[in-house]
Amino acid sequence: MRLLNHIKTGKVIRLVNQDKQRLVIMEDKHYRWLIFDAIIQSVMLKRAPNRVLMPHQQALLIPLLFTKPSRIIELGLGGGNFTRSIKALSPNSQLITAENDKDVIRAFDDYFNPEAIRFDIRHQTGEQLLVEQHNKFDWVVCDIYDHDNHHFMEQIKQSLLTQQSPTYWTINLPDMPENKLNKLLESLRVITQQVLDTMRMSYQVNYLEVPRFKNVIIYIFPLPLVRLLPEECLLPLHFARRLTVAWQHTIQVGPFQSSLASE
Repeated sequence: MRLLNHIKTGKVIRLVNQDKQRLVIMEDKHYRWLIFDAIIQSVMLKRAPNRVLMPHQQALLIPLLFTKPSRIIELGLGGGNFTRSIKALSPNSQLITAENDKDVIRAFDDYFNPEAIRFDIRHQTGEQLLVEQHNKFDWVVCDIYDHDNHHFMEQIKQSLLTQQSPTYWTINLPDMPENKLNKLLESLRVITQQVLDTMRMSYQVNYLEVPRFKNVIIYIFPLPLVRLLPEECLLPLHFARRLTVAWQHTIQVGPFQSSLASE
């Protein structure tokens, strides 16, 4: 609510494709927003740009309760909330971001990278990056899922069936219709069963309905899940506790039992 109150008094500092109101950047004294097709995509606290503010974007970081990834693929840049935060939390990790919109990349460079950090951002589709980086990643974060793109689901399947080591997947679904969400979850359940039958690698699928938002976050995690010790976890302790609560509110799909190790 506080962020919404701030945006009411914010001013437009950049407008791209003005006729369609496609990409708008706004700011006030404290915050800067990226608005895409009249939907708030990203918000940055100017005095602490690495802090993740929006609940659905905080939920993208839940895998860090269980793993310390060294090779991360991000599909969709937006305002770079995940990009900045993961670089701050794990500066030694390799992070490659795919963004197919040049205007978004330009907006990030000009307005959402205040520390002028050098990121590996590539002007290409997420599918192209997945093919290019096949078998070279530990964690995929997808923030551009298109529920009409059936080829992407096939890519998830092929990736899980051919990976030599377990991988983590996090998928943000913004305002997906209930029937399509159910169909997607069933597809993932079938895929993880195929991976178990073929590769003898066990995965579980969980999803989180983010309170007060229309986002659903899907997690595909390898089993067994073992919670990292506090001194091993990349997350600050207070943030790890918050995400642990969020993880406990996820719903599991498929035949496997959730196994969050005690702290």
